[in-house]
Amino acid sequence: MTADRVGDGSQATGTAYSDSSEVYTTVWHDSKSGTNFYVVRQTSNAKITKTEFTLRVNSTVLGNNVVVPSSGVMALNGRESKVIVTDYSFGSSKLIFSTAEVLTWQTFDGIDYIYLYTNPTDSVEIVVQTSSVSSGNSTQSGFTITNKQKYTVISGSANRSSSIAAISIGKAVVLIADKAVALASWAPRVTSGKGVNYYTPSPQVAGVIITGPYFVRTALLKGSTLTLQGDINADTTIDIWGPSSIKTVTWNGKTVSVSRNSQLKSLRGKLQYNLGGNKVKIPDISKGRWKCIDNTPEISASFDDSTWVVANKTTTARPQQPYEGKYVLYGSEYGFHAGDLIWRGHFDGNATGVNLSIQTGFSGAMSVFINSKFLGSAQGSSEGWSGVDILNGNYTFTPDLLRKKGNVITVYHDNTGLASDYNVNDEFKKPRGVVGYKLLSTTGNDFTKWTVSGNVGGEYAPDDVRGQYNEGGWYYERIGAHLPGFDDSRWSTCTPYKGRDTAGITVYRTEFELDIPDDADVPLAFDFELDTAAYRSVIWVNGWQFGRFASTLGPQTSYPVPEGILDHQGKNEVVVTLWALNGTAKMKKFELNKRAVISSSKTSRIGLVDAPDWKDLRD
Repeated sequence: MTADRVGDGSQATGTAYSDSSEVYTTVWHDSKSGTNFYVVRQTSNAKITKTEFTLRVNSTVLGNNVVVPSSGVMALNGRESKVIVTDYSFGSSKLIFSTAEVLTWQTFDGIDYIYLYTNPTDSVEIVVQTSSVSSGNSTQSGFTITNKQKYTVISGSANRSSSIAAISIGKAVVLIADKAVALASWAPRVTSGKGVNYYTPSPQVAGVIITGPYFVRTALLKGSTLTLQGDINADTTIDIWGPSSIKTVTWNGKTVSVSRNSQLKSLRGKLQYNLGGNKVKIPDISKGRWKCIDNTPEISASFDDSTWVVANKTTTARPQQPYEGKYVLYGSEYGFHAGDLIWRGHFDGNATGVNLSIQTGFSGAMSVFINSKFLGSAQGSSEGWSGVDILNGNYTFTPDLLRKKGNVITVYHDNTGLASDYNVNDEFKKPRGVVGYKLLSTTGNDFTKWTVSGNVGGEYAPDDVRGQYNEGGWYYERIGAHLPGFDDSRWSTCTPYKGRDTAGITVYRTEFELDIPDDADVPLAFDFELDTAAYRSVIWVNGWQFGRFASTLGPQTSYPVPEGILDHQGKNEVVVTLWALNGTAKMKKFELNKRAVISSSKTSRIGLVDAPDWKDLRD
């Protein structure tokens, strides 16, 4: 369509189009068809209560600057928006104006059907012009029809008794549905089996209108038989508007008994749901076999980091320079642009403490150790476009915690991602890593060396399917414990539901089988529960990182995982971490749950997407 902007530079707020200063209106005009589109929404998205208003519109039939509706008001509920049309053609008929919104239209046997929807608590006013001057049918409860010389006015009261109604006006039928009914309505294009997209946007491609099912996947009209494929999540009443030639309807290969519904002008039938009760079973993973390992070998005196990257740069081109410290300890300076990092600062001789500033991104966290002794943790926050993304820690320690030589400060921190540049202030260039450090010593002692561990391969990560953002540099990631096929036979038996008694990180692995029927579409999700004990977790499903949970921050507690990442007809390997920030922590809840059980016509059996396993990447 050609869109010409009209009226006050195409956008106006308040009384330019509406009588309410709380309504913002944008007008689009299609110069080819003459249709006007009035997009109305509340001026402030902070308002969540109802706003009532009238609108000034232009129409070739009603005239210019006509106030609509002619009686009563329209309403926006909270952050709702609506598209109000004038002079909208459907077939040989025209919708002059409607307070209800347009979903779709089709012409069947010379009769134009238009599907409108609105909130059930809203009254409606609809003005229709059709090629026939026949009187409108006013038998529908809650509606009155007034026939004018050039058009017909349909008025509907709020809180109508029927959730969907059909009103005949000459050679047009106006379907008026509640918004919830419209959400379960479909307009697939019928095809003989080749060459037509089932959801071609234009109503001028032959199709049918269907209300009721959870999803309509395809529609095939051959002779007098309409063959439908789709999904339902309960016993469902299906209404079909289409050509009168349709005599037989099938749903997913089974014949549906249909009859003509005289009130709705539809073919109506019943679809039977066959997956009720507990026919699709999901394992209780809390009762499964769990294995675990400590994820902090780096704090051991015998740990060897000689193969790690030495972080010895003393300059950076980034606008944000280090606050303090000789070396630049930014992950990206050493090829690690995502994922969790570990820094090890080596020093000899005496020291009384360390000051650290770690930039993780909003809501990140860090834990710090001197040799094998835990010093402390910190956690950031986020709210709106701001929050805490730099964690400052000032830690002191006593001489008995030090060795004569080979002391190490170990810093574990996560990375919540690089910032965008919303305010055009180079925020996206902010580093992730240690942005300032100082070894506290009465003799001026300093670190002799820093090393860093990031994702295996850095910028040349070997997993070219999941990508380099999938992994970080913690121990279990380096050895590939999150990958399918990893051998955890030497790990201890323990569960995240018992957790750990001290600050630190434990990694847990489990396996389970799924056997979901081919005709079932069952979305699955892993669910946590918020807690006052501060811990953080990363979920891995068959080698894919699929969620990060912060027990005291949230707000997300549910992590959907699609089929293909989960094998719905086979074995699955799941890894979850428990990073106890301050002390005792355990998972109050970690469950695999169904989000829905849908009887489906989907034909694919996905299995697992093709991705490398442990043998491919670590062996």
